[in-house]
Amino acid sequence: MKTILHTKEFKTLYNAFDRLVCTKGYKTGQGKMYQVNVKQMLSWMEKRSIISVDQIRSAQLKEYLDHLITRPNKRFGGTLSVSTINHHLFSFRLFFEQLLDTGYCTEVVNVPRNLPRNYKHREALSEEEVKLLYKTADSNLERAVLSLSYGCGLRRSEIQDLNIASIVFSKGLLVAIGKGNKVRDVAMSETVIKDLKDYLFVERMDRIRSYKSGDDAFFLNGKGKRLSGDHINKTLKAVVERTGDMEMRKKKVSLHTMRHSIATHLVDRGMKMLDIREFLGHSELDTTSIYMYKRKRRNKHII
Repeated sequence: MKTILHTKEFKTLYNAFDRLVCTKGYKTGQGKMYQVNVKQMLSWMEKRSIISVDQIRSAQLKEYLDHLITRPNKRFGGTLSVSTINHHLFSFRLFFEQLLDTGYCTEVVNVPRNLPRNYKHREALSEEEVKLLYKTADSNLERAVLSLSYGCGLRRSEIQDLNIASIVFSKGLLVAIGKGNKVRDVAMSETVIKDLKDYLFVERMDRIRSYKSGDDAFFLNGKGKRLSGDHINKTLKAVVERTGDMEMRKKKVSLHTMRHSIATHLVDRGMKMLDIREFLGHSELDTTSIYMYKRKRRNKHII
């Protein structure tokens, strides 16, 4: 599908970049790949209501890099190669350097560093490994973290920002606020409901009594304030370490690993891609379809 820009500013800047690349004589051996890379990035920004380069920061480019890492390679299957992703990053540097040189921008936008040649995509845990994590968890907090990251497939930011009011136990639903403040309902299993209730009415209640906190945050720290995403991630890593499983430790498990794992397992169980997309809160089907590509590649290897 041909990429089309709708924002007047982005169109103008893209055309100027196109002229620069042609004038400088940059060659990639594949036509206008520098321009295509930049146009796709700007189009992705538009879909997230970013309509000016002044709104583009390093954080947005990091999110786009994450998108590139998981984006399917429609031509060859699998995901984009490291060299292709780094070519995208080089294109962005050219684009933002031009904006600085022409005075259109006065602030430097740091483009993410190139991926190392030996970069490996994050590995999903097996269902046996997930079961081991649940078995090893020895507190209500740890089980709640597992249930939100794996059982509900929430992003790290969604777990950190989760409030008590966002959980409707009577309906078995959890309201997650994802990227771009996109709201979605996530169904909770009986196991998830039990884990969240055990934490909410025991450990969290103890912390409220101690500090008389009025914070609506679901996860509270030792001072009765909202628990940071970094702390929640460390809670998960502590469980991984206690398993004593060296193979799992090598995978450098994070909250995103758990989300990646549940998505992979749902594909393996035959769930439709559109349902997985809704469950994960992906704005683009391409992001979800990476799991289907990986499943097909695994099955081909097995055969």
